[in-house]
Amino acid sequence: MDFAITLDSNSPSPLHQQLYEELRYCILGGRLSPGRRIPSTRQLAKSLGISRTTVTQTYDQLLSEGYIETVVGSGTFVCTQLPDDLLRSTPIPSTGKIARPPIKLSQYGDSLIKTEDVPRIAEPEMPINFRYGRPALDEFPLNLWRKLLSHYCCSDLQWLDYSRDILGYKPLREAISRYLSRSRAVKCEADQVLIVNGMQQALDLIVRLFIEPNNVIGLEDPGYLSARLIFQTQGAKLLPIAVDESGLVVKDLAHYSNEQIRLVYVTPSHQFPTGAILSLPRRLELLTWARQTGAFIIEDDYDSEYRYGDRPIPALQGLDRSDSVLYIGTFSKVLFPSLRIGYLVLPKSLVSVFARGKWLSDV
Repeated sequence: MDFAITLDSNSPSPLHQQLYEELRYCILGGRLSPGRRIPSTRQLAKSLGISRTTVTQTYDQLLSEGYIETVVGSGTFVCTQLPDDLLRSTPIPSTGKIARPPIKLSQYGDSLIKTEDVPRIAEPEMPINFRYGRPALDEFPLNLWRKLLSHYCCSDLQWLDYSRDILGYKPLREAISRYLSRSRAVKCEADQVLIVNGMQQALDLIVRLFIEPNNVIGLEDPGYLSARLIFQTQGAKLLPIAVDESGLVVKDLAHYSNEQIRLVYVTPSHQFPTGAILSLPRRLELLTWARQTGAFIIEDDYDSEYRYGDRPIPALQGLDRSDSVLYIGTFSKVLFPSLRIGYLVLPKSLVSVFARGKWLSDV
């Protein structure tokens, strides 16, 4: 062997690591040139007075990283093309600064750039937070939450893995289904419940599956700003529908009989921002209109759980007989917003396509 290798038995580094670094240094320094045959594991172990297992471990690492290669019947050789050479790029000569062509975004990307009310990076810190809809975080039972979280995290590690259920964790969907049936008069089974990352994702998913640019969406006026922004950035044509003390003025939808309205967005149990409740006659009128036109109703069950002394208002979905309602709820108020868990109750005919769309947005 005509190249020197020095190993230090007193070094904290294991012998196989020292040998690896020495051989790699010899290869990169040219003392072991590309294509050169190197000693067998037996020969090198004997010459260095170390275990053959140590040399084999070193060779395996060099082989896996592309520094050496074995040829059956011939021996082990330094690779002609070393991995370090591949990492070195040859600079392209430049005659001056080259201007990059303008960035081309999709129509959706252009809409985001032009829409002023969509946050850019982060909300600025203010002495007083005027954001609406914040729950009473100081009333949250943190100790109980911590105890339950610790118990279930320690009892089952399956939740750490990828979810096998596209619709979401089935025990949670079953619990939501029971809760909605009991307290909101929603008609659904667990397999109609899709777990989403909050109300915003539910709306985004609905719009992406139903709306092409210039398709028409009716929405309450005044209404929820974030919903309007989601519809607007997808290129939808928005029709403002007036709201009075009984909620959405459904008869105004007839003023747009020449428009093919695809979706109508409502907050019937607690209209945002007026607080009006959609009356029963108007609920029935809206459902009849949807059945006759083929449009879908997005029911955002905003703040439905919070009633002063009264039971929650039954959901519009529970009155539906034609599978015209897409029902959205969230845990942002009853628990806390950063949990980012909501749910979407779907007609059975739409479960499959929504599940696929949700899967693509999560993988």
